[in-house]
Amino acid sequence: MIFFANGAIYATTTRHIDQQIGKEFNLIALSIWLFVGDWGSVLGSNTWMYAQNSVVSCAGLPGAHAWPHMCLE
Repeated sequence: MIFFANGAIYATTTRHIDQQIGKEFNLIALSIWLFVGDWGSVLGSNTWMYAQNSVVSCAGLPGAHAWPHMCLE
């Protein structure tokens, strides 16, 4: 479902760029959009290890049972 939603967002945005941006700037706009999307995924995956401590509690504190897959070695 997540991959389907991600693909739908990319497809919808690409269609919007094709409809709203002139042909002379279409490649530039699409390249910027794809770069921003890739940059966001890299940034999110590299900052999750720092944000995880504030979201997941693996030390037996409240909330640890809700995230058992995050507390595995």
